[in-house]
Amino acid sequence: MSVFDTVLNFIFPPTCPACKESVENRGDWCQDCLMEHINFQRLTGDKILEQLVIGGCYAMAKYSGPAGELIRNLKYKKKMESEAGIHTFLNKALERPSVKKVILRCDVAVPIPLHEEKKKKRGFNQVELIFRDVLLKQGIAWSDCLLRMANTKPQFGLKAEERKENLKSAFSIRDIKSVKGKDVLLVDDIMTTGTTIAKCASILMQNGANSVTALVFASDREK
Repeated sequence: MSVFDTVLNFIFPPTCPACKESVENRGDWCQDCLMEHINFQRLTGDKILEQLVIGGCYAMAKYSGPAGELIRNLKYKKKMESEAGIHTFLNKALERPSVKKVILRCDVAVPIPLHEEKKKKRGFNQVELIFRDVLLKQGIAWSDCLLRMANTKPQFGLKAEERKENLKSAFSIRDIKSVKGKDVLLVDDIMTTGTTIAKCASILMQNGANSVTALVFASDREK
């Protein structure tokens, strides 16, 4: 630990993202809180989504819980220390056989992209920060092959048809070789209706992906 980290921990002692009790290192969770909030589940109920994402759609946690708070702190408040808490959560989840069975059957991970203007303004794509290093350590390749061609409105608050129209011609693909014949893990930070994931999965399948499995860090969508 650096001198800066030591001083920082003294002034602002690290706490568990869930219960706020003291922990040893910044980004650590209490073991009890990890056990409670890792909520890996398959999200079903949308026939179109299930046809496109034949490997299934999965979420690691509930967005309404502390996992969602970490995403919001990273994404909107640029609290980069949230990344450590997210990685601790993901690494612990990946110790579970049920999670490994889904994730490790994939060859390459592809993030939902941000438009360049939005990425420049934010300074990063939060999906890359959440998943890239964790998945690379699991032996899964990473490909930024999807491009966001239009700086679309946020999907939140739009009706179903408005969401589809908003994403019309929004995405394209480059480096087709990175996904052709591969089992793709399509990753995003959150999922509400799944419209964005369905659109990107369709593009991947049209360009030769063997299958698409979707994984989001958090969602309040019901099974």
